[in-house]
Amino acid sequence: AMTRTAAPTSRTLTPFRLMMVLFVSAIHLGSCYVPASQPYVSSLSNLQMHRSQRTADRVSCKISAGAAAESTARGADNVLATSDAWTQALERSSPPGLHEAYTALRRYRLSKPLLYLRQFSAACPKEAAALCSWVDFSVPRTVREAVNCFCSQQTTQFIGAVLVLTFISRLALGPFRLADSLAAGLTAVAWCFQEWLIHDKLLHSPWNWFGRTVHRWHHELPYYHVCVDQVQIAAPWFAVAATLAVTAGLATAHLAPFLSALATYSACGGVYEACHFLAHTPVRPLPRELGRMRAHHMKHHLINDEYWLAFTVPGIDTLLGTSPSTKSPLRSRR
Repeated sequence: AMTRTAAPTSRTLTPFRLMMVLFVSAIHLGSCYVPASQPYVSSLSNLQMHRSQRTADRVSCKISAGAAAESTARGADNVLATSDAWTQALERSSPPGLHEAYTALRRYRLSKPLLYLRQFSAACPKEAAALCSWVDFSVPRTVREAVNCFCSQQTTQFIGAVLVLTFISRLALGPFRLADSLAAGLTAVAWCFQEWLIHDKLLHSPWNWFGRTVHRWHHELPYYHVCVDQVQIAAPWFAVAATLAVTAGLATAHLAPFLSALATYSACGGVYEACHFLAHTPVRPLPRELGRMRAHHMKHHLINDEYWLAFTVPGIDTLLGTSPSTKSPLRSRR
């Protein structure tokens, strides 16, 4: 009698199986890292900064109170901030009980630069106390504190998980080739220009949409605060990027380089979050390049938010004409 033997089952990772793995993993990550909204609580007693450190920060950025106030008053965003329409928009979308605090913040910043919460607390103690119930002002001062604080953020953990998952998925498809290097390089370059484009055209756009409102709040806060994008923003953003990359890879039958591009995109996102986090802290010492990046970003916040829009690579501003000399008056770009 003839016996039938079962056909051997292929255990290779097909594109369809890989897509399903990524899809299920994304759902799992989203369920793990999207928490209920919870206010950040910090203590005013932890926010006392030394006068010498404040002076060093201001000198490194070459900012004087008079120049910052004059440039801020000329900024188009601050003109909009004082308008009735903008005030009503903030009132509709501000966290409960914080409208008065943000109004006081805007008034304070029109007269002088605002670096530390203690400055605002001395002038408006009631509003500062309300602000502390929603914003984390317990900024780290040393490198070790900064590493611990940044790694404890849910967005940091989410991006790290996405990066590891994408890298493992790429390894499962075979050795790296020239196409992977090209995809990674092009993605890194595109990310640098994407930062400038999103910052200028969306976050500082003339339209009063939710993203612009949230970013305006970020500008109104004292410069030094714990600043990492919420995971509720990062998760959908990377989900869209992953969907586009996997779809394009399957459509062109070249999934490997698109996964390399996605891994690079995730890594760039992590680098951006880390650098932006450090830029809003008085951590010392920092490598020279990170120190320059912080000084560059401080100009955007404290002199004129229409300029110095790039971040990871400040030279993008020079290339696109948004890195003027601070010695000459700045003209509005809006």
